[in-house]
Amino acid sequence: MHGRVDTDPERIESRKLTLVGLERHMNVKQGFLDEMHELVGRLTSRLDEIGGRDHPGRWVGYWQQVAGEHDCGGRMYLAAAEVSTVTSLPDGMVARALPEGEYAVWTIKNGDEGSMNPWAWLSRSEYEFHWHPAMGMVGDLEMFWLDPAMDTHEFWVPIVRRRG
Repeated sequence: MHGRVDTDPERIESRKLTLVGLERHMNVKQGFLDEMHELVGRLTSRLDEIGGRDHPGRWVGYWQQVAGEHDCGGRMYLAAAEVSTVTSLPDGMVARALPEGEYAVWTIKNGDEGSMNPWAWLSRSEYEFHWHPAMGMVGDLEMFWLDPAMDTHEFWVPIVRRRG
């Protein structure tokens, strides 16, 4: 990591996302990387079991805060594939439907996860972080390519326009 990056996003994208994959509770304040990499390895070895994948060349990491665990680092992490529809769930996998919404999107060099500072951009933009009434924090996403030659990935932050 090369410090925090405070740049404007490359684009704003409106999407509804349906994800199918493997989910685990993790604590981001305690060594979670080994757990995360193990989960991702299990997902990538089983991607062919997931029908209807929209982008066969990538996988998605989805972080969502756990109610009451924000200060102690509790998060749910879903390593998943984006699908058009859920036809059936492979054994041990879950589906998550993220509502239609806007996302600020940055491209980040692999290995620099955590270097993006969306809060700096949000503080000076016409947007704010999207808190969904039914879901709480929608959660941010990272879109990774399966091709090891790709040395970047996308970081997606859910946003809404500021009110008045």
